[in-house]
Amino acid sequence: MNQKANYFKLGLFVITAFGLAAVFLIVFGAGVLFKKELLAETCFNESVQGLSIGSEVKYKGIKIGTVKEITSAAQSYGTKSDYVLVIISLEEDISMGQTGKTAAERIRNAIKDGLTAKLSFKGLTGAAYLETDYVEIDQEQLLELPWTPQNLYIPSRQSSMKQYGDALN
Repeated sequence: MNQKANYFKLGLFVITAFGLAAVFLIVFGAGVLFKKELLAETCFNESVQGLSIGSEVKYKGIKIGTVKEITSAAQSYGTKSDYVLVIISLEEDISMGQTGKTAAERIRNAIKDGLTAKLSFKGLTGAAYLETDYVEIDQEQLLELPWTPQNLYIPSRQSSMKQYGDALN
């Protein structure tokens, strides 16, 4: 009789522990699950070696989002292109010095004012991230897209490594 009571208490303890763990995950994970994301995309005509899903997207050193997907433009849009397409998940509360009621409106204003993205590297480790900043670019330097982007499109510019390589050539 005594052993049945001990098994009962042990089972009750395990079920309660699993229940509390589930409640803990729901309460603290709800922010991530219900967080709105703003998708944007950019393209590169160079290697994005070192960039991976989950890499940071920064504006002047401030994290504003993460890389959600890296694929080829030909695969995503069914067009002949050798561009690398990078889908970015931006945070809803970003401003980047812009005004507007929604994040999408602020990003559109930033793009009009010259916001661009480039591949940057964290020291000598080879890990890469996307850096955004306002830079004046000639229209000739912008990549010509033979498709209409599904998300907000942030123009890209060459990475510093690509610029150094071109200068050496």
